[in-house]
Amino acid sequence: MVEKKVLIVEDDEPVRDLYVSVFSENGFETYFASTGEEALELLKNEDIPVMFIDINMPGMSGFELATKIFEMKDNVILHAVTGYESSYNQDECLDAGFEEFFTKPVAMNELIMSAKHSFGKLKNNSVS
Repeated sequence: MVEKKVLIVEDDEPVRDLYVSVFSENGFETYFASTGEEALELLKNEDIPVMFIDINMPGMSGFELATKIFEMKDNVILHAVTGYESSYNQDECLDAGFEEFFTKPVAMNELIMSAKHSFGKLKNNSVS
């Protein structure tokens, strides 16, 4: 059975806190990191299948983080989130392996629905 664990990787603290709060209120076990490096450290010890990753962060970008996650984990679904729509586009994110691309500000119900869809997809792909 797939646990409803979600990782939020977001460097903007108020945005990250909002995401964590809303996901937690909707029944998800929610983890967070403010940098790509923090996320990788967390993923060494936690099996978190669904992630929402800010693309434009100081240090490691969301694209770099996605590459590293795909190297170390199987059966994960990543979602790109950015406030810089003019700098990144949906095709670029999909080519990097992200399931979906969201532009800030994003309606929280869209992220919750996306997470639920992701867990349904993971459940259907798991072997019982």
